[in-house]
Amino acid sequence: MRRTLKIKTRLFLTVAFVAAMLAASSGVALLRLSAIEQGVQRLMRGDTRLAGEMAQFLLHVGNLVQSERSYFLNASRSRPTGDDLQSWKGAYELASQRLSALEGIPDARPAAVSLRTALRTYEREFTALRARMDVEGPAKIDLAGPDAKPMRDAVDRLERQAGDQLLRYRAQVDAGAAAFQNDVSVSYVGIGAMLIVGLLLVVVVLRFFVYGPVVAEADALTRACDAVAIGDLTSRSTPCSTAP
Repeated sequence: MRRTLKIKTRLFLTVAFVAAMLAASSGVALLRLSAIEQGVQRLMRGDTRLAGEMAQFLLHVGNLVQSERSYFLNASRSRPTGDDLQSWKGAYELASQRLSALEGIPDARPAAVSLRTALRTYEREFTALRARMDVEGPAKIDLAGPDAKPMRDAVDRLERQAGDQLLRYRAQVDAGAAAFQNDVSVSYVGIGAMLIVGLLLVVVVLRFFVYGPVVAEADALTRACDAVAIGDLTSRSTPCSTAP
């Protein structure tokens, strides 16, 4: 059957084969790109968001410590502390909101619960030290000594836990970015390999399905013409199966 196909039919089938190869290559490329896009979305919605929320929480903790130090410095000098206390409460509220956002993310909930416990411990120690200062007076409280040690330990523990979580989330972001880059590289290689294989298949099809039979028919016609030229009229009956 392959020998009786006309040239037009051979060319049409070859074009159809090339189109099928291009469609298959495009489909694989789209699937890979879709997988990469999903990976980027997971990275942006997951680890990157966690790292951002934790960085903001650490920023609020820093504001807490700054307001706390300003409060006790002014209290020890018998200066007004109302603005410092309001600033501390505002920072505490913002830190609590960040923890609420983290608690809404399943992967971050255990860490957020632990941080909230540490934050409340710090708030309790801060409130207790303020109460003592109000009752006993600034002169009786050693802010650099054992009187403030529980509060210092509480805030150090809070900062350490938050810092460790931030480093963990950043490491996960870096790992996700590295995996994304690897997926892109693998996709480039895979798509390139498919295109090369497709081109080779097209060359093989053209060689054996179009060019080879056409050349064979042309050689047969040439031999027939040569035979007729020397008087061998029996060669005129040779079929021309590749005629359009």
